Amino acid sequence: MNLLLSICVFALLALSPQPPGRGWRGIEPLRSTRADVERLLGRPETEAGSVYATAGERVSVTYSRRPCDYGWQAAPDTVVSFFVYPKQPPKLADLKLDEKKHEMRKDLHLAIHYYMDSEAGINYTVDSATGLVTGIEYYPPLKSKAPRCQPPAAKPSKTRPAAARRRGPARP
Repeated sequence: MNLLLSICVFALLALSPQPPGRGWRGIEPLRSTRADVERLLGRPETEAGSVYATAGERVSVTYSRRPCDYGWQAAPDTVVSFFVYPKQPPKLADLKLDEKKHEMRKDLHLAIHYYMDSEAGINYTVDSATGLVTGIEYYPPLKSKAPRCQPPAAKPSKTRPAAARRRGPARP
């Protein structure tokens, strides 16, 4: 009886939507590491992989390979972003999202809508025909305090601008 109750409570907590900006099951972009993910989800499906299977989801994680990967000053093997694909997708309506916080965008090529909350760093992918949430992306929140990398300085052009070429050869 206690085992059944424990399983039910775990399933309810695992499948319930997480508060925005808090990551998912303790995994947070730019805070969690590969070791944290493997401690929570187990080994990846392939030896060098970053896709994990749980009882209720598949999770695809993007890790930083070196500092300044993906524009963030993050140590190697730091979680940059991740997608959660529920095996039993919930209806968007059941998540009771605050529509004021989410920007809805339509995919131009697929029957998919995206509900994005950049402030919290979360994006819901929804099948337009069924209203089912097929994926949830977690990424660094808009106002993340994690340090960003500086874009590389623009290299000077080795060619002369078009206007100068029209005027003729450069003069000493």
